[in-house]
Amino acid sequence: MASIAVSASPGWAPTQSLWFRAPRPRAPFVPHAASRLPFRRVSSVRAQVAESISHGQSDVGAPAAPTFTVQLVKYLGTKYSLASIHNVRTKARAIVALMKEMGLSEPFTMEQHIYPQKELLDSIHDGLAVAVLSRYPREFFHPDAMDTWHVFLAFLHSLNFSPAMIEKLVHGKPKLLAHTVRNPDAARCLFRWLRSLGCDAPSIVKIVMRFPNVLKLDVEEVLKPRFAALLSLEVSHDRAVQGIVRAPTILGVEPEYMQGRIEYLRGLGLTSVEIGHLVSLAPMTLLAGVESKLAPLAKFLQEDLGCTPEVMLTVLARGRLAHFSVSHLDACVRGWEELGYTRPELCLILTRYTNFLRLSPRGPHTRTKLAFLESAEGLGRSRAALVHYPQYLSYSLERRIGPRAAVMRSVKGRAITLSELGPADAVFCKKLGISQAQLDAAVEGWALSPEGSKWMDMLQGRTQPPPLPPLLRLDDKLERPGEGLAGAMDRLSLSAP
Repeated sequence: MASIAVSASPGWAPTQSLWFRAPRPRAPFVPHAASRLPFRRVSSVRAQVAESISHGQSDVGAPAAPTFTVQLVKYLGTKYSLASIHNVRTKARAIVALMKEMGLSEPFTMEQHIYPQKELLDSIHDGLAVAVLSRYPREFFHPDAMDTWHVFLAFLHSLNFSPAMIEKLVHGKPKLLAHTVRNPDAARCLFRWLRSLGCDAPSIVKIVMRFPNVLKLDVEEVLKPRFAALLSLEVSHDRAVQGIVRAPTILGVEPEYMQGRIEYLRGLGLTSVEIGHLVSLAPMTLLAGVESKLAPLAKFLQEDLGCTPEVMLTVLARGRLAHFSVSHLDACVRGWEELGYTRPELCLILTRYTNFLRLSPRGPHTRTKLAFLESAEGLGRSRAALVHYPQYLSYSLERRIGPRAAVMRSVKGRAITLSELGPADAVFCKKLGISQAQLDAAVEGWALSPEGSKWMDMLQGRTQPPPLPPLLRLDDKLERPGEGLAGAMDRLSLSAP
């Protein structure tokens, strides 16, 4: 090891010798002429690729095919979102090396090895080819890939998949195309089985998009036994299908995994029929951890919120709250208490609308709906009416609440009631004597009207909703004339606050 000694300056006596590693001599840096680029930051990868090609840079891939590698770098850099030009070159090197490993015929050309697949895949969705090439290059260059994809697309057409559905499916999950190359029969067997269960094309798309690993599961050995296990929970065939569409991950676990959750729910008092309803209403409840989710939720409902065992079982049977932490639910309860609601009232609301505690009372959507409920130009009701009809918060202000309120004022000359927001459009139109086209026109025009645009600004956070007044418990839907508040609470199976 080369080293030099450092002598002390006059007037200073070191206690020990100091030794330093001598720097190694470095040769002057001379960049290669083919890779010399102006040193400046370029924010766009596409600009870097174009500049690289303009300077003749083609140092990726084999020297025998510079034209192909330059075109490949340009294709990846202009179509594929990568962080830097270095990543584009690295991706191109890996692709060229894979092509050699697979024994593809040389010289490599874009016309022979890229454009045929590009023409087919980009006809489905622009940019799909480069997505498959960058993520699944081995399947992209497979000799049977083109034939397999043609057959699979024809198969989807035979199942009445529209072009829009096919585009949504393969663009959202490009691994489906790779999977069909690896195992051509598996995807077709899966789709046939789902169709035999009664799933339509949109439902099949939802299942694959929400749980793409279903493509890896064997139909005969895995999926059919697991679906049979769901049917054994005293649930109808249609409800079981509804459950796997809503939460297809339930097909990804063994039946024994759900058994512990089922036994816990039965121990709390849920009947077999109620547990069967969970398969369609909230299948993820059967996958929630007992110690981490279900037990803390049951304790919170009974001890913290004060729900009776009957109310607690009703909430668990509907299963909508099992995905949320107790801290989130407690924060929501405190927020609703700040708005004037008592915990007994919140318990009653939960029996009628379980998702109530999923809504943050401090969010712009909830605040705007509450302000519209109490405003004179809206419904003109006290927010205490939510105890009677909490489903109001589940409706869209833009598509249902606002347009129907405006139509009711123009046709009947009065404010709409909460219960009149619930019926379907056909029932609502028949009651008012208007056509569906008139209601559709009102829906499309409400958000653009001066009144509607004001509320839409609040809904989207551009302006703040007006402050809510103190809770007024004199709504005609909550308290009947001459009954008094105590009588109303008794009628609603609540004690007066």
